[in-house]
Amino acid sequence: DDAVFDAVRRLLTTPALPARIDPTTMDAIPHAPGVYGFFGEEDVPLYVGRSTDMNARVLSHFSGEHAATKDLQVTRVEWHETIGELEALLLEAGHLRRLDPIHNRRRPGADEPCAFHWDPAVAEAPRLVDGRAVDFDMTGDLFGPFRSPALARRALREIADANNLCHRLAGLERPAPGPCSARVAGRCRGACIDAETPLSHRLRMTTALHRLRMASWPFRGRVGIRETDAAGGRSVIHALDRWRYLGTAKSEHELFDAFERAADIAFDFDTYRILAKWFRQRRGTLDVIDLERR
Repeated sequence: DDAVFDAVRRLLTTPALPARIDPTTMDAIPHAPGVYGFFGEEDVPLYVGRSTDMNARVLSHFSGEHAATKDLQVTRVEWHETIGELEALLLEAGHLRRLDPIHNRRRPGADEPCAFHWDPAVAEAPRLVDGRAVDFDMTGDLFGPFRSPALARRALREIADANNLCHRLAGLERPAPGPCSARVAGRCRGACIDAETPLSHRLRMTTALHRLRMASWPFRGRVGIRETDAAGGRSVIHALDRWRYLGTAKSEHELFDAFERAADIAFDFDTYRILAKWFRQRRGTLDVIDLERR
């Protein structure tokens, strides 16, 4: 009957906490946005996540059919409440990079961020540049970014093949006489053997690379982006400089402490993706503190 059904449903959805987790710990996790982490034996990082309601999200890991082996290995839970979504996104990316939890989706090897630099009026082929040293004031000339040079070359090769571009003029092969490998395979219109003009090839490659064009840094230099909580009563300021996240401050005065650490912080793939999407979605509504005017 309905009473039995309701009793079974409650049992299935009642969190079954790991043996070493104190139930009072769950009570302390706020119903607020933030980032949480699960740790196992010897404090090994197991999983990092974020939510607009950390309490509900953490409990869901241990509820009925959602419970998984990784959750039963948990010996400690930690969390960090954030003002809003942007702070949570940036904090989560930093935790994933620093902790490399074993149950998050893992990437082989360390990131080597890079991008292609190509000005078709100056260079015949794109040139791979180190993302940690690139000048992000180069408007419109950067394509990417990529987590590694190998992934960058793979992406360029796929674009070249999909658009019948010459591998040699795309920078995938060294200069040599005769047709490129793509022409031999029937995937190049023949710019390498003068069957297509260099101008025509550059125009087609410009179109093909368009979707990879990186956003230029939309400010004159260093800025603070103020983020306010849903109630409008609290706020923090994120210190940013050319797609690099330098830290979060509680006041404008604290911002300068974050910028003192700027030299030690390199370009990061995930931070770029987060900020570029955030700026694009909230164009015209950002609360920006222009630090170049101070």
